[in-house]
Amino acid sequence: MNLEEFEDFLVSFSHVQVCSYDAGGGNVLAHLVHAMGLKTRFVIDGPSFAIYSTLFPGFSIQNSDFLHPDTDLLISSTGWQSSHEFEIMEEALLKGIPVVAA
Repeated sequence: MNLEEFEDFLVSFSHVQVCSYDAGGGNVLAHLVHAMGLKTRFVIDGPSFAIYSTLFPGFSIQNSDFLHPDTDLLISSTGWQSSHEFEIMEEALLKGIPVVAA
């Protein structure tokens, strides 16, 4: 899927949440979300926290430790340093929420 197709896909979702922990995947995903101007909530922890804090004003107020109940799409980086992303992805899938892993 290219960027244009991904943007078209996103139009059908109104409550997107982004999840990251590791710096590598978090860096890529944070810059993608920022470049797209995507309105989203965050569930960010670990090394990614500093990256998102730099790109998104008011980030620490918007960030949470859990999947919001009204989330209808989760976009997550994947990492190896923790299970943070995988736990949130599993929670979303168990609730029937689509997950995009980058």
